[in-house]
Amino acid sequence: MTPTRVFSAAVPWLLLFATVLFAMGPRLVAARAARGAGAVHPTAQALGLFAVAVFILAYALVVFAEATDMRKSKPVLLAAGVIWSLAAIGFHIQGQE
Repeated sequence: MTPTRVFSAAVPWLLLFATVLFAMGPRLVAARAARGAGAVHPTAQALGLFAVAVFILAYALVVFAEATDMRKSKPVLLAAGVIWSLAAIGFHIQGQE
């Protein structure tokens, strides 16, 4: 199990990495499209980027669960349901089932 001190030191860096990756998403998608990649990547759609944002928010709520007196499973289960729903909507929009 990861010690609390190590986990607390890693979380800000993980959130920074996720934020930078989220901000660079459109550029990364454009670069991939310029190379002629065939399949559509989930983050190429607004729904995919929203799913990533939901995941980051749920992760942040888990990190701060002690301060909010919330059970850690609640944001994770809610985020999982939202993300799977977004994935189903995205596939339906693309005509895939």
